[in-house]
Amino acid sequence: MKTRSVVLTMLLLIIFGGILEYNYIERKETNNVNTNIVTANEKLDIKSSTKKSKKKKVSVKKATKKKTIKKSTKKRTTKKKVIKKSTKKKSTKKKVIKKKTTKKRKSTKRSSNAEIRELQAYAEDLVLNHFGWSRADFDALVKLWYRESGWNVYAYGNGCYGIPQARPGKKMSSEGKDWKTNGRTQIRWGLNYIAARYGNPSKALKHSDKYHWY
Repeated sequence: MKTRSVVLTMLLLIIFGGILEYNYIERKETNNVNTNIVTANEKLDIKSSTKKSKKKKVSVKKATKKKTIKKSTKKRTTKKKVIKKSTKKKSTKKKVIKKKTTKKRKSTKRSSNAEIRELQAYAEDLVLNHFGWSRADFDALVKLWYRESGWNVYAYGNGCYGIPQARPGKKMSSEGKDWKTNGRTQIRWGLNYIAARYGNPSKALKHSDKYHWY
């Protein structure tokens, strides 16, 4: 009987000790699992934080790029404005030049009305009898040279001189050395010029109407 009781107590002790060891092992394993879960969570948190920081950096870079693009576009627009201003200045200069060229012919002396009538009579004789043109051609000639010089022998401006406004005036020396003061010399040169270039005064007047010179 004693031996049985001793054996039973030994078995109970062995079973109780095994239970204690099993519980101790389970606690260790659960602790290890918990620590592993914590470290995994920490890693996930670190990865997410690094991703967020990368996203912030990318957004910051994009924002800086947009700013630089805006600055560059502003600079370009300012350059365009400067170019427009410079073109406006150039256009005003051109206008001034045109005004200068369209000024009336200046002269210190003027032919008298009697002298003009005499010169027109001389021109009429040449137009009708020498060149064989019509009365309409003579009327066109009168209108043309009134526009050019007012039939003033001494009219000059922009390098032109005399009744026909020869440019330069020295061209009229082919008809006489007195081209500066003699209206008849100027008329002969002018009629020869019209005949050679346009054929008759009517065509010369049409050209003057269109282009403001002949």
